[in-house]
Amino acid sequence: MVRKKDRFWRYVEDLDGRFKCNFCRRDFAGGASRIKFHLARVKGHAIDICANVPEDVQKKAYLVIGGTNKKLKSASSSSNAKESKTTSCSISRDLCHATNSKMCGKKDKSAVDKLLARLLIVNNISFDVVQTTSFIHFVQGVADYGPEYKLPSNLTLQRKLIPNLKVKVEEYIRRIRNSWSVTGCTLMSCIWSDLDQRAFININAKSPSGAIFLNSFEVSKDKITTPYIKDIISSVIEEIGSDNIVQLIIDNTTNFEFAGDMLIAKYPRLYKTRCATYGIRLLLKDICEEVDWVQKIISDAKSIVSYMYMDSIILSLMREYTNHKELKHLRTSRSSSCLMLQSILNVRDELQLLVASSKWKELNHNEKGISKEVVASIIQSTEFWGQGKEALLVLEPLVRVLRLVDSDWSTAGYLYEAMEMAKEAINEKFKENNEIKDGISFILENLVAFEEREDFMKQVQLYHNKVPSLFTVTAKTMLKTSHPRIWWDFCGDCLPILQMYAIRILSQPCSSSSCKRNWNAFEVAQTKKTNMLTSEMLDNMLYVRLNSMMMEKFNTGESLDLEPIYLDKLKELPEYVDHEQFWEDDAFSGVVEKVIDD
Repeated sequence: MVRKKDRFWRYVEDLDGRFKCNFCRRDFAGGASRIKFHLARVKGHAIDICANVPEDVQKKAYLVIGGTNKKLKSASSSSNAKESKTTSCSISRDLCHATNSKMCGKKDKSAVDKLLARLLIVNNISFDVVQTTSFIHFVQGVADYGPEYKLPSNLTLQRKLIPNLKVKVEEYIRRIRNSWSVTGCTLMSCIWSDLDQRAFININAKSPSGAIFLNSFEVSKDKITTPYIKDIISSVIEEIGSDNIVQLIIDNTTNFEFAGDMLIAKYPRLYKTRCATYGIRLLLKDICEEVDWVQKIISDAKSIVSYMYMDSIILSLMREYTNHKELKHLRTSRSSSCLMLQSILNVRDELQLLVASSKWKELNHNEKGISKEVVASIIQSTEFWGQGKEALLVLEPLVRVLRLVDSDWSTAGYLYEAMEMAKEAINEKFKENNEIKDGISFILENLVAFEEREDFMKQVQLYHNKVPSLFTVTAKTMLKTSHPRIWWDFCGDCLPILQMYAIRILSQPCSSSSCKRNWNAFEVAQTKKTNMLTSEMLDNMLYVRLNSMMMEKFNTGESLDLEPIYLDKLKELPEYVDHEQFWEDDAFSGVVEKVIDD
């Protein structure tokens, strides 16, 4: 029986492994679940949200990913229906009574929003929580249950609900661990300091099936030595088994680097690498700050953006000429310089018409040393636009590679080709080299068991010769439709030794950045010791919390690793949110002020 196509495909154009949104006209890799997150405007799922989705479509998608297919029950009488409708804004009767019954009765959304804002601020909860799937599930669940819902007590949470969640988390962890015998995993470690300047060494493991938090070790600053780090990571390797680990991605500090060398000496069938995201960000930083002409272009671009957004009158005039196309602001993330510059180049003609207009000449806004004359001279400068294009030729390819590796995908099989594409785009002259042969030699010497080396090289030669038993019609088709790991798993049975190592290597990520994003939860768990929790309870909370976050992240939607990553599509540079940027809004203090004043 043919599976019925998801109804949300009607809102996009099917591009055979990708889709183009009918509302924002941007295209993405993925299938139905990514379409829903895009249309629902829910962040945190490796896809940008749609800026133009109609409210009714957003609501439909939001309800679907909220995890409930249960429709609101029809009331048995009109009075019950009326009561359900007018009181659905409250979480419980107690909450309604404690706040403002008039507000609850009228479904005053702004008043409920204020309750939410106050909850977040008073309890020091990150604003991002409202975009998490777990929060959406909770709110939708309360709405479905109705006004009779009563919050559980503190004891019920500690003695029943959290232990039940821990059981579910442990089932997730067992499933992930069981997959390692085939795909192996990447062990990730980094050092982190909390608000009290205590140091923690955190260790995660990641594979195509998901990521798990393994352990965290609190250490004093004087103990962070190479042998100590080596012993800590070694204890984790022994606990999960070195045969289950393919690579180590370690913190970018000298002590960790030396500790990694010692671990490779102890476990010769592992290999060590640095976080690709970190390396590319450093490269972007060096280009933007050390190359004089690039630095000058970015400075001029920043002046344009700063002036256009410093006053509502100027901003309104700019939007009139750009047809409401916005300019990107320079943030702290390494990729924002490229996105800012690109957004300006995209409206070159419009900006030049703006500064030549009579309305521009009538403006009288000069602030903080930025004058309209300076901004106009930049926009009218042929040199700015010419060098701006040159700068993008350098920056865009690197941001595309950053977009590839700064993800939850198994990207090890794509990094080499992506960097080669970046080299070509930057027009660097390079000659054909022996890097692929060197890679095979490295795998043979460091990863392949001694007794399997002869068979391994024979099978490499068969693969190189494209033997018909391997490259069947099905296999050739799947080269275009499947992730390389899936291809080897499905098509590589005739070369079993090569298949085994190919699957393990192609299952690994290139970056530890996606796991590092969870450390904010770790900070909260460690600093909230005012809850009178014992050390054991705190450790359990930490273990359950971080692994719950990872379980939620990797259990939503279909796995991206089932599909190929189209490197040619990376030539298009859609809006990319660099996760290095934590604060997207400079108005944080104003928000806090307003909520507290209310």
